[in-house]
Parts: sequence; C-alpha cells; structure tokens
Amino acid sequence: MIKALFYINLEQIFAMNRSAANDNFVWTLSIWLLSTVLMAIALLSTYMATEANSALFGHSDLIQPYMLARDILANPAAILDWYHSPALYVFPDWLLAMILVAWVPGSDRVLPLLYSVILLLAYSIAGSWLLRQSLNTSLLRGTWLLVTISVVSACVTHHDLTTPMTTWLFLTGSTAYIHTGALVLTLVAGGLLMRCLQRPSATGTAIMALIGAITTFSDALFMVWFVAPACVVLLLHAWAQRSGPPLITIAWISGAGLIAMLVEHLLRSTKPELHRIEPSKSLQVFISDLQAVVSAGDVGFMLMLVAIMVIALRAAIMILRLLRRQTLTPAAYLELFLAGSISAALLAPLALGVYWDLTLWRYLLVIPVLVIIWVVHCVLKLSPQWQYGLTTGAIITTLGLGTVSISSAWEHIQSLQQPIALEQCLREQGRDTGFGDYWNAKRLLFLSDRRLHIIQINAVGQPFHMNYNRRWFAERADTGAPVQPDFVILDRLDAGVIARRFGSPKQVIHCDGSAIWLYPRR
Repeated sequence: MIKALFYINLEQIFAMNRSAANDNFVWTLSIWLLSTVLMAIALLSTYMATEANSALFGHSDLIQPYMLARDILANPAAILDWYHSPALYVFPDWLLAMILVAWVPGSDRVLPLLYSVILLLAYSIAGSWLLRQSLNTSLLRGTWLLVTISVVSACVTHHDLTTPMTTWLFLTGSTAYIHTGALVLTLVAGGLLMRCLQRPSATGTAIMALIGAITTFSDALFMVWFVAPACVVLLLHAWAQRSGPPLITIAWISGAGLIAMLVEHLLRSTKPELHRIEPSKSLQVFISDLQAVVSAGDVGFMLMLVAIMVIALRAAIMILRLLRRQTLTPAAYLELFLAGSISAALLAPLALGVYWDLTLWRYLLVIPVLVIIWVVHCVLKLSPQWQYGLTTGAIITTLGLGTVSISSAWEHIQSLQQPIALEQCLREQGRDTGFGDYWNAKRLLFLSDRRLHIIQINAVGQPFHMNYNRRWFAERADTGAPVQPDFVILDRLDAGVIARRFGSPKQVIHCDGSAIWLYPRR
C-alpha cells in the first residue's frame, strides 16, 4: 500500500505542470514524500546506530537535554541546579527535548531516536530553504536534499564508529547536544543571507540578527559557521556591485552574536574551559587523523574531500571575478557561502588549538551537510530528464534499503527497552545507589529511567560536576530522598585512591567487563 502511494505521488509530481498555480500543491505533496523517505532513513540510521554502538543513545553528553528537560518541566527553577557543558545548546535542543519529554509517553530511552528523525527533517527543510533562495527551478529543493542524504546514508554500510568517518559523522550529526542545532540554524540564516543579497531588507537583516543572537548564546560555533562567512560574502558582493560597504548589515549580524557571547559569559562565571593545545600541534594532529581516515579506505569520506577541493577551487575563481567587479548569479553566491562556511569550520578549530582528537570532528559537522547541499545544487542544474531519473533511482534505492532494514531495526529498537548488562547486574544484587564516573553515571540514570542513582565522581573519587544536577550528589533523582550509596563502578577510576577514600569492598563482582565494588548496605 505504501509503495503504491509512493509511486502514485511520484508520478503526480513528475507529471505536474510547472505553472505557479500548481507550485503550492506540489510543495505540499512533496512534504509527504519527504516525510516518507525520512522514515526510511530513520529506520536505516537506527539499525546502523544500534548495530555499531548501542551506547550511542545513552551517551552521557548526548542525553543531557532529555534529563535537563524533565527536571525543568517538573520545576523550572531546576535549571539553576544543573552544571552545563561549555556550550549551552539552549536553542533548539532544550526546546525540542522538552516537547518530546512532555508529549511522548513511556520511557525516555526512545527520545534520542525521535530526535534523530526530527533533526534529519530539519536538515532537509532548512537545506531546501537555502537552495530555494538561489536557484530558480521548479523541482522541490527539500526533496532533492533529502534524496541526496538518503543516498549518502544508504551507502554507509560499515558498523564501526571509529574508522569509517562517514558513519561517525552521519550518526553524530543525528543526535542532540553536539552542535546540530547551530547547524540547522546556519542553513536557515544562510537562506536569509541569499535573500538579502538579492532583495535587501531591514526585516531580513533583523531576523538574521535575532537568529544570530539566540543561536550564538546557545553555541558560539554559529559565529564560525555563519557570521564570519556571511560578512565576507557581503563585503565581496558590495565591492562587485560598487555599492557602499554593507556596514549596517554586518554590524547587526556580528554585533548580535558578540553581544550574545558576552551575555552568556557574564551569566556563567564557572563555565568549563575547553582544552587547548598549540595551533601548530593542532594542525599536526589534524593532518595525522586525516591520513589515518583516508588510509582506512573510507570511500564516503574521500568523496567528501574531493568535493571540498572542487568547492574551494570554484570559490577561488568566483572571488577573483568579484574582485574584478564582475557579476555573479545567486547560485554562485550560494557556492561562495558554502565554501566560506566550510573553510571557517576547518580553520577555526586549528587556529584556536581546540582540535586534538578525532572525536573533535564534531566541530566540523557542518561540512558534510554543506557538501550534500552543494551536490544537490549541482544536480538541480542538470536537465529535467537527468533530474527525474536521479530522483527516481535515489528514492527507490533508499526506500528499498529502508524496507530491508525494517526487521533488524525494529529488533534493535526493542532491545533498547531492555536493561543493559550493567543495570541488570546491579538490580540482581538489589543495589540502586552508588558511585561511578561521568560515562557511567548519567548513562545508567537515563537508561534506568532514574531507578538507578549513580553519583558522578572523577578518577580520585571527588564530585565531578559537568552536565550533572548539583542536587543529585545528596538527593536521589527519582524520589528526592537522601542518597545512601553502597557500590562503586570502578571503570576509569583509580582503584588505590578509591580504596583509601571509601575503604575496601565487602565483595567485588564483574559485569560486562566492569568491576563493581559492593559495600555493606546502610
């Protein structure tokens, strides 16, 4: 039935007259098609994620918004009880998390999966908006973007999160609280920038400034991904058009971001600092990691590198044309913005010395999405026959792979509802309150729906604050009763220091590779 509806709607889209009268109907119909394909992607990505690393959906960093949202909904003042990460991720992460927590019944374990679907839909719609401002085509931008994402995700078949970088980028880009909110709003603001270049307006500038303030307060990477390249594009455009420098627009969008950064800094006197190294060492680590990923034979990643080089070359040519005061098309300005954002995303972490590990590619999450948008931009320049053929093939392929993966995906979704081995061991021992490091504390709290209360400590047994509720050091998260810890999960803790601090354990059990020290119950 679903396949029949899919083919009917596809035929309607392709057979539809391109007149303005039909445009709204086509757009509405495409949203249905887009949602259908997104569900296939969600199933496929769920299967990949759970096969690769089921702990992804219990990752202590990435489950933060759901735990925070539940506390805020119960008591808005609880926001003051939380220690936060270096970036606050207020918008849209907190908002979406609160909506999911409030509206989705049952266990919070499924919320990261639902968030992933929303995020993929947001990428597609925001990317569609960006393309729509620059390309005069009758085909639907959102559908094209989605189809390309579908092809990329469908081609990722590896199940290792460390070597195939394409898989890691795709899965990480499908989660909350890791710069994905800033990514979505970079696409939205990029669309506004393209519109302002063609039809300058005070309203458009004000909206960009508002988005800049809200997003930068939440995540300063927005200044790198959007504000910096936008200012460069505006200056080049003004030079080519022989108009005065667009100082007002630049002042609005950059000033709003800088003010937001200042306010965030003043409100957070104890903000955790990012680990930094020398920029030269950061560059060395980056080159070494890049070589390792390429040597691993990650085809998707290597194709992305080739696309980046092509984008950079085309952007250099466009800059030369603008410096000679030649006119560029709106589509060319789109490419220039994409190149600027990619360049800023690559250079900023290295210049600031904050890149020192492969996982810090999270600062570069915008790059694969922008490359995908650039590919869609190129496809939309092909003849209608090529566009129809590529669209049909991509959608059929993705839906086919999604259909094949449904059974396995459903099995893994159900497995997420079962207690993990560590939780099961503690339940069998009748223990529900103890100590653990950052990577165990929040994960067990979240996956047990707060029935297990793990007090977060560092390697030497002292309270570890980041991304944790200060009340939970003394009170249980579920009932508010005083904590009475009687076990320690020894992962990543110094056993000698822990023994001196808490005493020798009454019993030691081993579960799923973890040593658990049990103490007499109080």
